[in-house]
Amino acid sequence: MDREALRARIWKDLDSLRAPEGYLKAGAPRYSTLFGRDSLIASWQLLSYDPSIAAATLRVLASYQGRRVNRRSEEEPGKILHEHRFDRESRSELPDWKFPYYGSVDSTPLFLIVAQKYVEATGDRRLLNALWPSLVAADGWMSTFADADGDGYVRDFWMADARYYALALDGKKRVRRAVTSNPGHLLLAGVVPEERVAHLARRLFRDDLWTPFGVRTHSSSEPDFNPLGYHTGTVWPHDNWFLWRGLRAVGRGGDARKVRDAMLRAYEALGKIPELYAVVDGEIVDLSRGHSTTRANPLQAWSLGTLFDMLSTDDTPASP
Repeated sequence: MDREALRARIWKDLDSLRAPEGYLKAGAPRYSTLFGRDSLIASWQLLSYDPSIAAATLRVLASYQGRRVNRRSEEEPGKILHEHRFDRESRSELPDWKFPYYGSVDSTPLFLIVAQKYVEATGDRRLLNALWPSLVAADGWMSTFADADGDGYVRDFWMADARYYALALDGKKRVRRAVTSNPGHLLLAGVVPEERVAHLARRLFRDDLWTPFGVRTHSSSEPDFNPLGYHTGTVWPHDNWFLWRGLRAVGRGGDARKVRDAMLRAYEALGKIPELYAVVDGEIVDLSRGHSTTRANPLQAWSLGTLFDMLSTDDTPASP
């Protein structure tokens, strides 16, 4: 299938996830609703093709922005929701949750990032002005509720011996040394010192993370690695989108093409680009076919957006 035919097919799948309000639902058949992180990332991926999706996503998320403290829903002033379920039947699947549910640390910064990207791409000052109180509130959440101990501390994850960034810090700010794909997202954020870029990029392509069908979320050398595990060894296309964009942003076009080609290889093998999939002994495993260990959506907005953006972008390295 040629590039334009493939783009048209993917766009048809994406359009099937569009809500009447214009944002993209996270997936189908599960998660067919508004998500903060998923909907924002998908709108970012499609920004150069259809910026109306980002505008609609920003508007609807602003309308549900947190205004009070509610421990059950994890709502806090300025916080952007993680997930909203509008009907009683789907809410009954999670009876202990209160909707909208706000249990996400990254929806709020993504709201600010996508707003910036949208205005840069479109020059739409009218929407910027309309959203300004919500943007200020989101920024306020990040400097208050998101910084519980008030020390203003953000990032110290570099592991000098491994020449790589750690996964996280625990509650006592001790380094969690697991090797994962997450640090690759820092390339797109533009915060990696120049002398560390090559080490970080090369680490993504070692055999414990790299597969013929993309970068795993979790290193096969870690004791809790599971190639079929939801976040402990499967391959997520949207995760690879961040790596692809980041590698292009730091001028590593050859490495970016390897990631793009891996996503195309996965699509050709599966006939679709699902929420996630596994790679076992070099072979791709379709987890959207009712696998007993992990279930994956056959349609997921940010996975479809991954391949659509890759097919819509030339090979010239670009700024983030």
